[in-house]
Amino acid sequence: MPNAGPLQGGSVWYVEDDPATRDATGALLQRWGCQLPFIGGPEGALAKAATGNAPQLVLLDVHLGQH
Repeated sequence: MPNAGPLQGGSVWYVEDDPATRDATGALLQRWGCQLPFIGGPEGALAKAATGNAPQLVLLDVHLGQH
């Protein structure tokens, strides 16, 4: 794919507790070609991490719980 960006096909976990921000940024990441095996809040991310799955990138809201 000649026009693939640097994130094309990459595995990304997006940890965000604000639903509107999560939806908008998740859609953008998908448009960039990212694979999103996890989009959700911190509790879900911790549960998924416990299974030994490791993404290539974690995008983390630095203000979790403050929306």
